Amino acid sequence: MLFELRDTIPEVSPSWIEARDAFLAGHSRKAWALATNLRGGNALRLANDFILNVEIARASSAHRTYMALARGAMRAFPEDPIVRLYHARVLLTRGRYTEGLEFLLGCESTLGRSHRALWTTELANMYGAAGFDASCRKWLAAARNESGIDAPLALYTQSCACEGMQQWELAIELAAKCVAAAPDWTRARAYLANCLLARGRVEEAERELAEAVRRGHEEALVDMSRAMLAMSLGRFDEARQALEAVLRDWPQAEFLHWVRRTLCILLVELGDLEAARQLVAGHEQRYALPEIPEVASGSHSYLPLPLVAQNKNQCVPTSVAMAAFPQGYRLDPDVMFREMHGREGTPLWRMRSWAEEHGLSVIPIRLEKEAIVSILAHGVPLIGALEGPFNSHVDVICGYNDSLQTLYVRDPAHWAPAAWPWELGLARYAMHGGVYAVIDQGRTEVLAAANSVRAEHCAALLELSQAVAQGEIAKAERAYTCIPDEVDAATLRDGYAVNVVISPLKFRERMRAISEDENAKLLPRFRALMSLGSDDARDLLDKLLETEKSQRLGVGMRRYLTLQKQMADGHWRQALASVERLLLSGGGISHFWELKSDILAELGDHESSRDALGKAIELEPLRISLREKALHQSAHRMTLAEYLEEFDSLLARDPDDKRLLWARADALMEGPDGREYERAALEASRWFPRAPAVYLGLLNWYQAQGRRDLTDAMLKLARERLPDVFGDSSEVVPQEPSGATEGDDAKALPDDKDELL
Repeated sequence: MLFELRDTIPEVSPSWIEARDAFLAGHSRKAWALATNLRGGNALRLANDFILNVEIARASSAHRTYMALARGAMRAFPEDPIVRLYHARVLLTRGRYTEGLEFLLGCESTLGRSHRALWTTELANMYGAAGFDASCRKWLAAARNESGIDAPLALYTQSCACEGMQQWELAIELAAKCVAAAPDWTRARAYLANCLLARGRVEEAERELAEAVRRGHEEALVDMSRAMLAMSLGRFDEARQALEAVLRDWPQAEFLHWVRRTLCILLVELGDLEAARQLVAGHEQRYALPEIPEVASGSHSYLPLPLVAQNKNQCVPTSVAMAAFPQGYRLDPDVMFREMHGREGTPLWRMRSWAEEHGLSVIPIRLEKEAIVSILAHGVPLIGALEGPFNSHVDVICGYNDSLQTLYVRDPAHWAPAAWPWELGLARYAMHGGVYAVIDQGRTEVLAAANSVRAEHCAALLELSQAVAQGEIAKAERAYTCIPDEVDAATLRDGYAVNVVISPLKFRERMRAISEDENAKLLPRFRALMSLGSDDARDLLDKLLETEKSQRLGVGMRRYLTLQKQMADGHWRQALASVERLLLSGGGISHFWELKSDILAELGDHESSRDALGKAIELEPLRISLREKALHQSAHRMTLAEYLEEFDSLLARDPDDKRLLWARADALMEGPDGREYERAALEASRWFPRAPAVYLGLLNWYQAQGRRDLTDAMLKLARERLPDVFGDSSEVVPQEPSGATEGDDAKALPDDKDELL
């Protein structure tokens, strides 16, 4: 941000002049060698000495060194504006967004006055990186008329902020302006090339990378990008040379572990097993690779995939674009996301529906090596769905190698392939019971091959999720019965089916059984536990925490489980401290802000609770459940008409979220229009025929109206659909209020009684 622009000759201590001049001339490797020899003792005397070393380390992709130097600079020169900007960048790089925002907001009276454009755009960048898009846009707008807003550094930071919001075209436009204003700023040019690659603009990206090489300014990111681009385009000989050059020229770069892994995979694919063996030299486990054999055996395949970048919540459309690429399709994930009606992610059944409308078929494939190899042999990658502790994700199986006994996987958010041993690799997709082949509908031979290895449990799960979402109850019931209790997919099956095919009571029993099963995998146990209420979870959390010690899901998971235990036990002050720790490194996770809101509400700090919930909503503006919670928080300040108007607004935002029908019916129960309540409640019961609360509400309401005929009919229906809840006991129906007659409220009911049922 100072030396790397190469438009001035900043002052440094005499001992650093040679390193500075080498770096300004573009000789970053020489500058690194000089800096490494000089650092230590009292060599770093000026703020610019630190900044020079920071930028040499960044150019060398030695990120830990860069961050350590930036922290040292902050301790020694806390008032220097560039040092402050680098301190903010370090916090951003480490994902400590909450701390970074607090730091930058605390600089408003200093950096915010002396370098307003830089401070404002850096603040916008921090908000954008954390996922607070509305705040990012606000600060970018505030910076628009500041002096120096069109300087290269301010343009670069604005571009980074737009990239954080995934506004790629604007990010590219600003980065191009930055490079035009500072043509020797190689890091900015490499960043521009990566933005272009993220949007599939390969030829433009290649031109920018070639221009960086022509100018002679060495940058590890440029060399790495050129190597991975060649790999993605299937130019394997070129990729080999480029990857070998990266290993040779940038031994200090911290991306070397996955460069080495990628090169090893490439060497094996090229048949040079001896070179691959020498490359990893007994460190296969470190690079997540199996042992390299001396002689190749069996078949292999690697399907090059484009270097697209996954936008937030767009792993599904991005993976479809990647999987369709070898079949000649050039798809835009942004457009696909809108057409799939994606929100906080994209249901896989929507992926299938979209594909079928665009000449593609989606066929679930069995989790068997032979089945997957048979599809890859036709040049068709496969999409695998992964379940994590808090969310879901998909990636793309792009090849396999019998010599390594591995399958190759590309994550839509990462450029480098991973090699997974078959057993471990397939186990990642076990909760879905299969993977998905996206096949051109004109390839009848491939479709026939895929249908011959169809994964029936996976297909049933797809049918169930779609039927539930579209209110096709009979279809959902049939799909549910196709998935046995003992298979891994049953956990997701029950999550889709609750209140529709199975009652909450049965769901609770199933989740308790899974969470108590000490032979089950930790992840399904955790997901099951999180589906239970606090009363059920309290006695199970201790057991799960003990299990976590041996299965080791990580510090973050343990902290989260501890937080849940504190909340279940009502230790709200301890819980607040725990969620604050989670937010230090997870400030961009809406769920943590939602939990903080709940905890603050329990502590009686309702204003801070609303503020925390507001942050959760800003991070996940499409998540209707958060907006519903905010509406409930403010209900006491609204009339019923205003409250219902807001509910209708939420329904309009996401008409597919039928859970809102249920909540809206509850609100209407308190209103003056009985017929409107009844229509809403019956509509909710159509979508959720196994939801006891819907029937209880109607039973209470009918009895309050003195309508014994309707009460009896509704109770009969409830017993048919929910025998485990209502059984044959009349005790579930409240006693008829004394003095109530049918005529008292008859005007609130429709004339046609069949309409009610």
